[in-house]
Amino acid sequence: MTSEYIIPRINKYVRIVNEATNKKLGPLGIYTGQWSLILALHELGSATQSELIQYLSIEAPTLTNMLRRLEEAGLVRRETCQDRRVKRVSLTETAQERFPLWNQEIQEYRKQLFKGFAPEEMQLLSQLMNRLLENVKRK
Repeated sequence: MTSEYIIPRINKYVRIVNEATNKKLGPLGIYTGQWSLILALHELGSATQSELIQYLSIEAPTLTNMLRRLEEAGLVRRETCQDRRVKRVSLTETAQERFPLWNQEIQEYRKQLFKGFAPEEMQLLSQLMNRLLENVKRK
């Protein structure tokens, strides 16, 4: 396969994986992008909106919409910092209680997704994706 077909295939795989992930998480009340944000907050504890934008590599309006929806669902809270222009975001107790269920669903899906991959193949895939990401970041 030549490199001209790789980007369209990556896009296709991302769409398919996101769609399948949404089918797994949707009945649990969240979706793929929201899961990424929830996972980030679970790992970080709390973060400013600027930190989340950088951590997730998303645009400010995208984050704002996700936060609004998650806040309405009672899953995140935004607190104004000393500098009133800055808001710190964290998971609510409800989200922390639901996190194990969401994570279990994702882990089961991940097992299905990577079934038949040897550990060496997983490592190679990770290395290749990291290299691709580094190339994308070089402008």
